[in-house]
Amino acid sequence: GEISNLSMNPVDDTFLSSSADGTVRLWNLQQPGCLAKLEMPAAGNSGGVTVSGAPYAAFDSTGLVFGITAACEDGNRIHLYDARKYSSGAFAEIVCKSSDLLAELPSKLVGTSGVTAATRLKEMSSADWTSLQFNASGNRLLVTTKKGIFLLLDGFDGKLLHAFQGEGPPTTESDAASAVSHPEEPLSGCFTPDDKHVLGGCEDGSVSCWDAETGKLCHRLEGHVGRVNAVACNPKTALLATACTNTALWIW
Repeated sequence: GEISNLSMNPVDDTFLSSSADGTVRLWNLQQPGCLAKLEMPAAGNSGGVTVSGAPYAAFDSTGLVFGITAACEDGNRIHLYDARKYSSGAFAEIVCKSSDLLAELPSKLVGTSGVTAATRLKEMSSADWTSLQFNASGNRLLVTTKKGIFLLLDGFDGKLLHAFQGEGPPTTESDAASAVSHPEEPLSGCFTPDDKHVLGGCEDGSVSCWDAETGKLCHRLEGHVGRVNAVACNPKTALLATACTNTALWIW
């Protein structure tokens, strides 16, 4: 099936590939063929809950744990695996229900002014997830969605800590007075290596920097001509790479 994402192990030559056929495969660059084929869930359901859509997988910063997430009827499931004992199955499951997100979003959503319409909140809470990342400490998860929302979750129970909203595309003068622009496509985001901030690309060509603890917007980096589709930090040096139709390197 079509590949939905790749995640490289930070400490060796193994990597994960996620596919639209509902499988995740573990590979080694030094060997032909995959080392393992994982399904989430096996046989198409998890505790009686049907899982659908493409899964997304990611290694943590130690390379000892990886997570796989997929959509289900009432939200999303995240399964955590020991990279050394993946054949034994997931050692933990985190359940993130859309109804819980909907209840928490009004108080946790950052980057909005005034009251967000109920229909917009419902769209955000049920939006398809498009990536999963661990912070360096492994106690936080960052999820991106198709509605341009970044969800910061507790890495142990999946509780929503903050929801960041990237800036939408620039509006025309005629639109500005009557409509609020919201991103509709997934945007790229990441943690800074010190876990203190979350960086997110925006459709207006800027990059937002939020405090991971308080959720407050700290900085805006500007310079791109279009939506920022890729954001990544060097794990060892104070260097940030972002890209739209051009690529920019920033000294952090």
